[in-house]
Amino acid sequence: MDRTILEFLKNHRTEYVSGQSMSKHMGVSRTAVWKHINELKKRGYQIESSSRKGYRLIAEPDLLTSDELSLGMPTRYLGQNVICFETIGSTNNYIKDRADQLPEGTLLVSEEQKAGRGRLGREWTSPSGKGIWMSLLLKPEISPQGAPKITQIAAAALVETVKELYGLDVKVKWPNDIVVNGRKVCGILTEMGSELGRVSHIVLGIGINANIESFGGELAEKATSLKIEKGHAIDRKKFLFYFLKELESLLDRFFGEGDFEPALNICRRYSAVIGKRVWINEKNSSVEVLATGINNDGELVVQYEDGSVKAIFSGEVSIRSENGYI
Repeated sequence: MDRTILEFLKNHRTEYVSGQSMSKHMGVSRTAVWKHINELKKRGYQIESSSRKGYRLIAEPDLLTSDELSLGMPTRYLGQNVICFETIGSTNNYIKDRADQLPEGTLLVSEEQKAGRGRLGREWTSPSGKGIWMSLLLKPEISPQGAPKITQIAAAALVETVKELYGLDVKVKWPNDIVVNGRKVCGILTEMGSELGRVSHIVLGIGINANIESFGGELAEKATSLKIEKGHAIDRKKFLFYFLKELESLLDRFFGEGDFEPALNICRRYSAVIGKRVWINEKNSSVEVLATGINNDGELVVQYEDGSVKAIFSGEVSIRSENGYI
């Protein structure tokens, strides 16, 4: 009932809606409408009430709930099945454990993540209500060798979103970090399930530092948030909708036509490492190389001191610059 009333108010956002018209539309009493309006107010919705005019939605709280996301989702299949939690261990783990039962495009968003992690098992801090902690389920008909390209496609969509919505100096730290002014604002973790040489599913996990006010300890030197960079809180729902639409467009090109070039060109153009000397951390060794480009498979091309050139697979290494993170 709350969702139905919320949808009704959103559809008539510029005008008052009488309790009588809502009760008639939903087949309930005006008292029932009044009770649900009060429940929405308790959840943070600003609803103006007038004894003569009715109700009008003035403002919405910063909530990532199933009702909020389902009502405004701008995509064809990404996020058309949405699951929301207030807290969870890991969004990726939840999707992976249920990949066979969930439809493609399922979006899981949690306000808090207690066991979030990044690439190579690194811990990812996910405070409640301050970020966008999400996972998407994909079931593409591609080979396992093509799965790492999904990370690059997501990175490209994130760059376009940050650039278009906020005009920030955004870059991709190959293969899976999005940085603003040299500090990490977003991480991507892509995990694949496969059988008999084919991909059964891909879980695309993304953590976005949206409205975190500050970072302590070592994170203060290498992490930032969109709020810190813009100087004000950002609309998390607006960000999520824009990103999913951009991502779906790039995925359609890749899955439907095998066209990886649009995403690849964005990752090249906004690379934080191409043309720089970086350290490749392989197992127990660290080697200084020059990052010269990204090849057509999305692998980082590096040149060693002896002049030899190698394409680095994303699962092989981690990268840092001379001054630390990037």
